[in-house]
Amino acid sequence: MNTMTINTNNNILTNNEGTAMTNNATTIASSAVLFDLSIKVFSATVTDSEVANDVAVDNNASHKAGTYLKNLLAECKELDTIKKFAALVRTWNKNLTMPWNDNGLRLLPMSLMLDHKAQLGEFEKQYWDMVDAFLADYNTHVAAAAFTLGKMFDRSNYPTEHEVRGKFAFNKMYSPVPTAGHWMVDTNNAGLAEVVEHSMHEAHSREARAMQNVWERLHKIVSHMADKLKESNFDGSRPDGKKTKLHDSMLSNAEEFVGLLNDLNVGGDPRLSEMGNDLRRLLAVTDLGDLKKDAGARVAAKAKLDDILNKFNL
Repeated sequence: MNTMTINTNNNILTNNEGTAMTNNATTIASSAVLFDLSIKVFSATVTDSEVANDVAVDNNASHKAGTYLKNLLAECKELDTIKKFAALVRTWNKNLTMPWNDNGLRLLPMSLMLDHKAQLGEFEKQYWDMVDAFLADYNTHVAAAAFTLGKMFDRSNYPTEHEVRGKFAFNKMYSPVPTAGHWMVDTNNAGLAEVVEHSMHEAHSREARAMQNVWERLHKIVSHMADKLKESNFDGSRPDGKKTKLHDSMLSNAEEFVGLLNDLNVGGDPRLSEMGNDLRRLLAVTDLGDLKKDAGARVAAKAKLDDILNKFNL
């Protein structure tokens, strides 16, 4: 796999072969923004010590042997729908962005920002509409839980409708990408110079991490396709004796990603663009139906995928 390291002296990225890779901090700062998304959903769970103690006694175990997490609204489809929707939005955002730090900030290409904001506004409206609908029937859901939980039902476990509303949140924030140029300092103070140097190093490391994520996503797609198209997967010689089935998602996922690649390449890496173009050309002449029925088509496509992987030393 392609790996990247930062050379803090000349401010360029290198891959595992030592080949220079484009990494212009100014370019990234002007072609991307930072985005933070936080979606919270009422968990509707509580630790039930009485049930845990009963289980321990029934199994002749210590009361410290385990805990029991009670689902207060176990059969509430409305709450489950909100949880699934929140997960969908998080995945959508992750696909359009790259990691920036460990606190959840993501790097969003400026070219995608307007569409991102518009779609996110629609998602947020749908989210709160679902929350409002759930809360409108909250007391009914609690009453239904009494039948679902039986003797484990305890009305004191349930917050008020107002308290539950506070457990939902849809927070978002766009902010500029910091660069070393933000440190408008002219000083000989050694301590301050060390702080500035550390800040620059952190910025470059985060830029490297963001671009490495794009490389890894592209590598995952190409290697997945290459693995799927191994001819041994189609003749029953797999370890489990089964034959591989090709699904539409193999090509559609790749097409979706290469469609975003030029936007995600905020560092302007020409090697990344070249590899994406190679895959784009292959997808343009690849038909899933041909791959399923024609061994020759599979062998040819697999050879081109292998050429891409070998060409870029992945």
